[in-house]
Amino acid sequence: MKHFLASLLLLGALPAMAGNLYSGTLARQDGQFVLTSCNAAKSKYILTDTPDTSQPVLPSLQNARLDLQRPVYLEIFARYEQRNNRDHLFLDSIKTLQQDQGCPP
Repeated sequence: MKHFLASLLLLGALPAMAGNLYSGTLARQDGQFVLTSCNAAKSKYILTDTPDTSQPVLPSLQNARLDLQRPVYLEIFARYEQRNNRDHLFLDSIKTLQQDQGCPP
């Protein structure tokens, strides 16, 4: 029982990753960043900063000087939400950003 309580206390002290891991290729469409997932469905998600965040993620993408005419691979922690019949990912953080790499085979 002591170990169980100690584990709960430890877990409560660790920062939580609120979102899930998503991976895909990055593009810009209609002025917005869009992630095309690496899964068989090739789902498309509009990338959006989490409202009221103290550390927005989109400026990191905007300042990365990426050439979106070439493949860009992206892994992010984000939360999914559908708004106005469009799929959005609300960004928590970027795990991987690599120019000239697409989805793994």
